[in-house]
Amino acid sequence: MITARSSLPKDITSAALPEGTLFFDIETTGFSPDSSHLYMIGCSFIQDGVWQIIQWFDETKTDAGERLLLEAFARTASRSDYCISFNGATFDFPYIRKKASRHHMDDPLAHVEHLDLYSRLRHYKKFFGMTSMKQKSVEDFLGLDRKDTYSGGELIQVYTDYIQTKNRQAFDALMLHNYEDVKGMFGLLPMLSYLNLFDGNYTFGQPLRSGADLCLTLYLPSPVPVAVTAGRTIASLQLDKDTAILTVHGFDGQLKYFYENYKDYEYLPLEDEAIHKSVAAFVDKKFRQKATRHNCYTKKTDFFLPESDPVITPVFKQDSTSRELWFCASRLEESPGLISDYVRSLVNVFAK
Repeated sequence: MITARSSLPKDITSAALPEGTLFFDIETTGFSPDSSHLYMIGCSFIQDGVWQIIQWFDETKTDAGERLLLEAFARTASRSDYCISFNGATFDFPYIRKKASRHHMDDPLAHVEHLDLYSRLRHYKKFFGMTSMKQKSVEDFLGLDRKDTYSGGELIQVYTDYIQTKNRQAFDALMLHNYEDVKGMFGLLPMLSYLNLFDGNYTFGQPLRSGADLCLTLYLPSPVPVAVTAGRTIASLQLDKDTAILTVHGFDGQLKYFYENYKDYEYLPLEDEAIHKSVAAFVDKKFRQKATRHNCYTKKTDFFLPESDPVITPVFKQDSTSRELWFCASRLEESPGLISDYVRSLVNVFAK
């Protein structure tokens, strides 16, 4: 087993991490622990006030070499109780657990609390305007430099070549990839600041109306690393530093409220609205007819705001088949607590 040690700049991160935090990443020759080989584990931890990186590399491709990696990693992991990975919940953790079991070892990560950066960020790929949420793609989004040009899959053949030739260039490429995967996770930590928006961690400014638009200003507890502009049918979002501006595209005019049980209503063609049967009984039969789901409504002229789900009621529509939902904007003034529910529903639209 080859062991490589190095240190990172003292300012590698400004994040307030729990004491005993461990970053780690593994390299394998495949996805399945039953049919592939674990050939490298890299991790970073703080020691004497400095972030250290240690990499264990198996140059033998043997079960014995694989066990040495796991034993070395287990000794280091035993000193940590908080772990950060990228896609570790889906890949690294179950892979390590299965390999440890095959070597009749305890799970070296059974005791740690785990933050998987990929799991926390992957739902917002569309919001970031990204086609992939791989680590390199996120690093590109943040403008981070990376010397390594290989993917994990491409390195399988590089490792195979190294086992056969012990070529130094192949070894350097393998070590660099793992090193930059571990180091790169420090650079990804600022991405978590975006989650304040989706987790509801913000305060509100005073809503401002401009024509048929309503502007809502949200103040985040920490700045985001890259400004994001996103647009949806019902609203647009501008997020820069610690401020998010939601511009909601409202409607000033007439909409319809549709009664749910149309069989209990009668439609009045002259008034173009429906009334309950108990009231319709007083109207001449020639001026009323049985209501249908398409005409069982009452009309209202007001300033309306859109919503993707019926969070605020009553809900208004253009017609019975319309998917666009609206509510009277005055509801936010009548019940100030509703604005929190409404903003969260709007923000969720940008995550879809």
